[in-house]
Amino acid sequence: MYEITAYPRQERKKRVRKLRKEGKVPGVIYGHGEKTRLIYVEEEELKKLLSSIHSESSVVTVKLNGEELPSLIKEVQRDIFTGRVIHIDFHHLHRGEKVTVMVPFKLVGEAKGVKEGGILDFVKRDVEIECLPKDIPEFIEVDISNLGIGDSVHLRDLKLP
Repeated sequence: MYEITAYPRQERKKRVRKLRKEGKVPGVIYGHGEKTRLIYVEEEELKKLLSSIHSESSVVTVKLNGEELPSLIKEVQRDIFTGRVIHIDFHHLHRGEKVTVMVPFKLVGEAKGVKEGGILDFVKRDVEIECLPKDIPEFIEVDISNLGIGDSVHLRDLKLP
């Protein structure tokens, strides 16, 4: 499980610039039927989180004012020149409410066709699925070890959640 500590913030633009200068990243947490909460997180803690998660479908626990909010990272805005994160959006997940997420494929094995001199053309890197937050997979494993030259795997061939 991934987690990050968030703190409430005020909306003023001057304050947002000051937060960034202090090594903090402004953001929001929103969810179905709830008011959007303005927050900030420590830039270093956010860097560690972003480097450790596997995909945008990873559930992150946002700790805010004693609450633990299971969330998805919905958007990460970066400065186009420096690459620093300048804003982050978290989508608060609710039990029993399905969400739509993109889940990456993880290829397992080495294709027979590659061993025979072929090239693996990996066309689709992820798939959109709808499921309960507790059922979100970090990735979908695709065994390619039996793929020969000219063979392919289709979504209909896979067991999707």
